[in-house]
Amino acid sequence: MVPMIVVGVASAVFAAAIVFAVMFAKLAASRSATAARESELAVLREQLDMQKRHYESVMADSERTFRDLAQKVLEERSEKLKKEGGEHLKGVVDPLLKDIQEFRRKMEALNTEAAERGGKLDERIKALTEKTDTVTTEAKELAEAIRGDSRVMGEWGEIQLRRVLEISGLQENTDYTYQDTLSSEDSARKNLRTDVQVRMPDGRVLVIDSKNTVESYVEFANAEGERRDELRDRIVASVKGHVDELVRADYAKNVKNACEWTLMYIPFEEVYLIAMKGTVKVNNERRLLRDYAREHSIVFVNSTSLVPVLRLVELAWKKKDSDKKMEKVSQECVALCKKAETFLRSYAEVGKTIRKLADSYNSGLGQLATGPGNLVKKLGEIGSLLPKQSAAIPVDEDYAAANAQPAEVNLPAVAAEGGES
Repeated sequence: MVPMIVVGVASAVFAAAIVFAVMFAKLAASRSATAARESELAVLREQLDMQKRHYESVMADSERTFRDLAQKVLEERSEKLKKEGGEHLKGVVDPLLKDIQEFRRKMEALNTEAAERGGKLDERIKALTEKTDTVTTEAKELAEAIRGDSRVMGEWGEIQLRRVLEISGLQENTDYTYQDTLSSEDSARKNLRTDVQVRMPDGRVLVIDSKNTVESYVEFANAEGERRDELRDRIVASVKGHVDELVRADYAKNVKNACEWTLMYIPFEEVYLIAMKGTVKVNNERRLLRDYAREHSIVFVNSTSLVPVLRLVELAWKKKDSDKKMEKVSQECVALCKKAETFLRSYAEVGKTIRKLADSYNSGLGQLATGPGNLVKKLGEIGSLLPKQSAAIPVDEDYAAANAQPAEVNLPAVAAEGGES
């Protein structure tokens, strides 16, 4: 019994050893196959990396070649378009540039004229100031001489006013009128007369009235002490009386298109200063005479202060003339733009006509020599059907095919408002 058990155990051990040997052999074979496959896989990976690098190199070369080719084509095409476009547009742009240059020349001339006029303004004002000083000096020198002539004394202020107007560059009956007589509905103020009416560019009229103070001024200049103070008060009262006369005259109402303000011209500088500083009693209250006058739209002026006012009027007229010139230049510019627009429209129509002519030419050419069933081909076929002894029709199809080329028209688009390009 025991030996059989031993034999059985030995058999089992032997069988197990055989199975183990077989499994070990299979495992070794599997490991060997796995190693071979890994080696093959490494080779394949290396080949794949080489192919990938080669592909990337080829793609880079292709991209570089394509980019260089595209750049070359683009440059050639751009140069061609630039050349063709420049030739076609030159005829359009040159006349327009010529007109614009002429317009610029006119504008520069106007600006130069304005700058020169502005640069000379200070010199002219200085010269006018010197002339007004001369006028005042002459007035003082002549005061004593004319003191005894009441008629001359009455006209003295008006004469000085006319001289200031002439010095300021204004012309009588053009820029101002002298001693116009007005008709008033009020019987107490019939036959009103203004000393000067200065015409303004806007159609209004500036009234200037002269205050005669020759006798009072002479007495004041020669007086001393209390007498001088008394004469100063008399001058202030006289100026106030003249202000009241102007208020009653109401030039703003009775003179057509008159300005609201009336200028009261005082020829003597000292009298003017007395009027500016003097006080009067109004409604039991002492007030400056100049404020009283301004409340009634009356302003005191002397030769020095009147000249700039008149110069401003003259400059206003010059500005109006300049504005007229600028308006004319503006109208010319608008006309120039319309002319350019009309030219562009006409030029666009020329392009359309050229394209239509090319289309008609190509259509006729196709029927004659290049299209299917064209006339030249038909004549050739007819000639081949004639008897050989008959006169052959002289049709050279090869010559016709080689020389009959379709017309190509490459015109740049010309934009025209309201039409096709």
